[in-house]
Amino acid sequence: MNIDDQDVVRFLKIFTFLTKEEIDSVAQQVVDAPEQRAAQKVLADTLVAFVHGEQAVEEVKRSAAVLFGGSIEGVSDTELLSIFAEVPSTSIASSALNDMQVLDLFVAAQAVKSKGEGRRLIKNGGAYVNNSRVEELDAAIPRDRDVIILRTGKKSYYLVQVTNG
Repeated sequence: MNIDDQDVVRFLKIFTFLTKEEIDSVAQQVVDAPEQRAAQKVLADTLVAFVHGEQAVEEVKRSAAVLFGGSIEGVSDTELLSIFAEVPSTSIASSALNDMQVLDLFVAAQAVKSKGEGRRLIKNGGAYVNNSRVEELDAAIPRDRDVIILRTGKKSYYLVQVTNG
């Protein structure tokens, strides 16, 4: 996705089996609307499908959407664990969540260093739980799944696994 616009059409010619007409069409999209990154998407989708199959393309697209702030609705806990396997994580007992508010969860997950930092983050609109913005300091913690995704800012994710207990 980060390939420069000047190189992506050349890579489409080298690494895909697209026809000349298909490549020309995508190249025109790059000229008309480079911000949409159509050629990069076609290249990524084609290569993933070639190496891993069509089903993998859909899984990758869903994972990318979640990673870039999209809804986690319809994404299983197992998929979330896979998507966020490389982010800092912690486990918290289900019973401990009963006494917590979302601010406490951010501190417990070490997403923020202190409650003061957490308050500022929430007030400034930079705190997210399961990719939904936290609007209130005393917001409740969602209890509908065993994996909770915390985000601070645009790209800092933290995974919380809820354990029995």
